[in-house]
Amino acid sequence: MTPTNTPLSTRPGPPSGTGRFVLPRRFPIFEEFARHMAGDAKVLDEDQETGAKKYKYIRTGENHSLLAFTYAWMAASDMTGARGWLVYLQREVEAMRRGR
Repeated sequence: MTPTNTPLSTRPGPPSGTGRFVLPRRFPIFEEFARHMAGDAKVLDEDQETGAKKYKYIRTGENHSLLAFTYAWMAASDMTGARGWLVYLQREVEAMRRGR
């Protein structure tokens, strides 16, 4: 497995149209945040027996801010948790009603 240079837009977490996050001035806390956001790498893993290939993420450094940022984004998103489930359920019910 070889880690690849994966843009933020393909990592777990909130999508960013450019694959970048713009941070304000260089302060130690922002530099630490940036290091944590780059703490995972996407690798292509191949099963030696079956030849099946799949991508997975490996930890290359501290990633606490990445995980916290991802969870905060998910909590603020309209399509996650109970709210996301209710939106999904509403769409399914509407589709069933149209299909009658």
